[in-house]
Amino acid sequence: MNAQPSSRHFALGVEALLALLLLASAGMGAWQRGRFCTNTGFRDILLIRDSTPFRAWALAVAVQMVGVTTLSSLELLPTTVPPFWWPANILGGVLFGMGIVLAGGCSSGTCYRNEYTQSLDVRGEICPYPLFEAKGAIEKLAAGDTFEVLIDYPLALDNITRWAENAGHSVLQLDKLGASEWRIVLQRGG
Repeated sequence: MNAQPSSRHFALGVEALLALLLLASAGMGAWQRGRFCTNTGFRDILLIRDSTPFRAWALAVAVQMVGVTTLSSLELLPTTVPPFWWPANILGGVLFGMGIVLAGGCSSGTCYRNEYTQSLDVRGEICPYPLFEAKGAIEKLAAGDTFEVLIDYPLALDNITRWAENAGHSVLQLDKLGASEWRIVLQRGG
């Protein structure tokens, strides 16, 4: 017996697909505006002892699992699991990782770096100069504007991040660029 999907089943499938596209677009917009990336979720646990991005990532995965399971059980989303071919997964992961390293980060990270209002490079300077320069730079920005500070003095890393948090500003991102180089992305508070 040849089972053909009914036109009603097809219409529900299209409606579900359109709803998923709308939800995915809203989710990606929120994700982009929230400056979140999976790499940050895992990296920040080790680098700056902050598990907030990881918890957000885990929540997103849990919501996706519930959503896909619900849509699949309602037969609005057909799910088929292809066979797992581990060599392709390993090769794909290695190539993706090498590409990200060679490109200097993912496309979202690159967009984040390009949208800063200002960039302050105080590499080669020792404290208190990097902190004074960061204070002066943030005072010139409007509330909500972001800027990056490039440093290579370890004490400045602690001083600038601690000062920013105490002054009501946000440390959005902290990247280790080399053995003793960091990028701190700050957002001026309101």
